Amino acid sequence: MNRISVVLDGDTGEGGMGERQRVQIAGVSVSVDHYVGGVRISSPSTFEDRSPLDWSTVLADVSAGDASTADAALTAATDAFEGWAALGPSGRAPYLRRLADLIDER
Repeated sequence: MNRISVVLDGDTGEGGMGERQRVQIAGVSVSVDHYVGGVRISSPSTFEDRSPLDWSTVLADVSAGDASTADAALTAATDAFEGWAALGPSGRAPYLRRLADLIDER
């Protein structure tokens, strides 16, 4: 089984629940934690994320969410919805164009 090397971030945050580690995939540093409400949240349990191109390659051990993680994500999405909707199409367009540019850069 192949493994991508893990680069420890060094910031465990308060109580060990901050961002724990990042992995380098194709030269890009990627967090293995959840991103909820603008904050990285780690989990005490993880699962192996494998390459869809080569199932024998483990990309990283990533945080496994639980019911509280899902609740936090739902709350964050609900809180953000009204402001996002209020922007209207012309207000959302610059954000979506920036996202498209970032995707093209990769």
